[in-house]
Amino acid sequence: MSINPAKAIRDAVVSTLQTLVDGYFSALPDGTVLVRDGWPDARAGIPSGTYIVITSGAASSESHAPVPYSSTTAAGVVTQLYDIANLNLNVQVDVFADHPDQRDALVPIVRGAFCTLPLAGSAELTLSGYHNAQATVKVTGESDDDPAGPIPGRWRHTFEVAARVDVLVSHDWYALNRLDLSLNGDILTLESV
Repeated sequence: MSINPAKAIRDAVVSTLQTLVDGYFSALPDGTVLVRDGWPDARAGIPSGTYIVITSGAASSESHAPVPYSSTTAAGVVTQLYDIANLNLNVQVDVFADHPDQRDALVPIVRGAFCTLPLAGSAELTLSGYHNAQATVKVTGESDDDPAGPIPGRWRHTFEVAARVDVLVSHDWYALNRLDLSLNGDILTLESV
């Protein structure tokens, strides 16, 4: 099973923000403020309303010597995960609204999602689509656009977010319950407990 860690990071950001926004605006139906992975279809024009768009650049990785990460055993097979690299991904989170007060209500919610570890100024997101690994995310920059900006008629706040996760690979081993060895003509039996 091939799992893309960059996609898992974007999925976790989308899921986390959608849950926070829906919880904050609990009087509104869930999904009223849509958090989406990727830009809306340009052929349909720029949509109105309030929404959040998640995009990212290309991921980069820094390899290192394999480090055992976790191990599970099922039906006599041991699956060992190894951490073989650090993956870095720059994520952009754009908050769009028709009015500045709508945008400004969302900015602290989004900022808070990336700063749950106050002393570190970062947060950890669980990547359910990637071995439940923990990705570290941190806001590295913010900016505002107004209706005179690059997207006419829309109020936008942009967060630049740095994300990092371990690159994990798995290897299966067969669990050995009993081993019979012949040692100088004597049979030696080794059994696991």
